[in-house]
Amino acid sequence: MRSWTPPTVELVDQFVELAHKSKNRSYFFTHLQNPEWVAPLQKRGFFANLPGSYTDSETGDIRFPRWPEGIYLVRMASVAPDAVVAVIESLKSTDNPVVTRHILEIAESLPDSHLQHISSQIIDRFQSEEMSYAYKFADEAVQLISRLIEVGEIDDSLTIAKKLLTVRADLQHSEPTIDPTINCHTTPKPIGWLPESKYEDIIEHLLEILIPQTHMKGFRFFADLLEEALHISDSSDESNVGEFSHIWRPVIGYSKLNHRDGIKGTLVSIVRDAATQLSIRSIDELKDVVHELESRTALHKRIALHTLTMSEHGISLIEERITNKYLFEEPCFSHEYAIVLRQYFGGISPKAQECVLEWISNGPDIDACKQWCEMQGDLPPSQADLKKYADSWRRDRYSSISEYLDDKAPNLIRSPESAAGG
Repeated sequence: MRSWTPPTVELVDQFVELAHKSKNRSYFFTHLQNPEWVAPLQKRGFFANLPGSYTDSETGDIRFPRWPEGIYLVRMASVAPDAVVAVIESLKSTDNPVVTRHILEIAESLPDSHLQHISSQIIDRFQSEEMSYAYKFADEAVQLISRLIEVGEIDDSLTIAKKLLTVRADLQHSEPTIDPTINCHTTPKPIGWLPESKYEDIIEHLLEILIPQTHMKGFRFFADLLEEALHISDSSDESNVGEFSHIWRPVIGYSKLNHRDGIKGTLVSIVRDAATQLSIRSIDELKDVVHELESRTALHKRIALHTLTMSEHGISLIEERITNKYLFEEPCFSHEYAIVLRQYFGGISPKAQECVLEWISNGPDIDACKQWCEMQGDLPPSQADLKKYADSWRRDRYSSISEYLDDKAPNLIRSPESAAGG
């Protein structure tokens, strides 16, 4: 390893004079390789005055000046970590994302113990004035998140991920409410600090990093983001958030029927994929995932149903969900519930089968249908309309289990063996 000589006082003085010209300073820090200069330069205040953003008086554009000192510190982080950490600890906040990017690169290049020492200070740099330009340092933030996980700082890694992917309300742009019982009403649109395409790329990358290493902690992180997005865009009260999610997200799985609903739609897919990754590993992790999802919004509960169909361990939890009348009745769950019923009806107990058949035979809640028409301002449905609705409702539910039903008497169940044999 090369041995470097500390600069003399005279040599530092000479540079101080030359550094008054920005070109000289930029060239020097871009090419300087000697780590022994870090401490002397800090004493002369070279790292203290961080360049902030400014507005171009001619064009009106916001400009972000370069920070050549940061380029030097990135190179020195691995060879002079003590001196570099001392610099980082002394830095004040700035709204210049170029500075933030270099600081993230410095942190990622530090030895493990030094990174652990300053991780909380790095987190403090993610303030709102910097996050407005997060797209300029998002990739570096992801690299640092990955490195923090490697050194065991999982909580700090998730904190940075949270700051990077924060969901907030766009108060300048609203979207129609997803609650059909409320007319002429709009809600804020959930957005992030990053453009939607960049947000999607970053969160998919973080999915690959976080779930294998952080397990349920990472899963709760993604579930939290989705819940925050729903609370921003859903006008329902706390107990009904996500109840009308089937309107804009008809299918939890992959489907052309799903709308591209910005960050909110991306988060549904991410939580779904995170749940699948964890749940296929063991019955215990499947139970943890389902329990976590079922403790949240109606949309999270839909993802739980979908998750059960994707794991070979799901059968042990299926019967309880199939015989849950809330899941059976609520339109929000109809698609996912039908899939669960179609896949597993033949494997549940005869008592559970009879329970479902009785619910179908009893038909839909006619009073609820009448109330719905009234809320929509429609004329009261006729008896013929109600009968047609009830017949259609039963048909749709019988169709999910048609392979197990006798052709002549739908309430008679074939054995799974006879159903498979036709």
